[in-house]
Amino acid sequence: MGIIFSLLGLGNPRKRLVRSLRGKTFIIPDLESIFHHWPYAVNPEVDRLKKELNQRMEQYFSGNMLRKMQQADAAVFGASWWPYASYDTLYVAACLGLWLFAWDDETDSVEISTMLNDSERGAAFRQETKDFIRQFLVPDSDHSISKNPIITNFEVVGVAIRDACTNSQRETFFRELEYFIDMVDEEQKVLLSGRLPTVEEYQRRRMGSGAVGVCLAITE
Repeated sequence: MGIIFSLLGLGNPRKRLVRSLRGKTFIIPDLESIFHHWPYAVNPEVDRLKKELNQRMEQYFSGNMLRKMQQADAAVFGASWWPYASYDTLYVAACLGLWLFAWDDETDSVEISTMLNDSERGAAFRQETKDFIRQFLVPDSDHSISKNPIITNFEVVGVAIRDACTNSQRETFFRELEYFIDMVDEEQKVLLSGRLPTVEEYQRRRMGSGAVGVCLAITE
């Protein structure tokens, strides 16, 4: 923390911090030992899931986005996270993971995003997303049409949640998605400002932009 505070007010603190850390060595704790008591398995439907997710990715993505999504191997990710789920449930949950990864990259990936440095376009994209997902999860919402495949890729998840969950569960899921979107918005604003957040600010924002609550809600 001393390094962070010593850099505040001296040019761009973010860039200065990056330069001060470049070339340093950091020891990451053995996370496997920390979570050794957690169940570990891979859903036996992983091969079927991989085939269907690849078809879905080719339908919704292209270019660098398609390549990145294929490299991420969303099927193994989903099959490892939900190893005991039925296939239909697994597919919906894995599609959510796929949507989260692609949607997030649309605004913050240096490699992919065309709105990384455009806060107005980013805000419009996020509002369009909220309007689109609200129609599936919030009762009596107006129908919203989007032509953006990164956004409409959510439909399979929204329909499944709408048809299988209670009003309370749907509203909880929507609130978590809304919080995720709002914190991604805040993340872009902080990035463009060049300032360094406090540890408390970062933790609050990251719990949202990391989609922690969204993933817990879909697991329920």
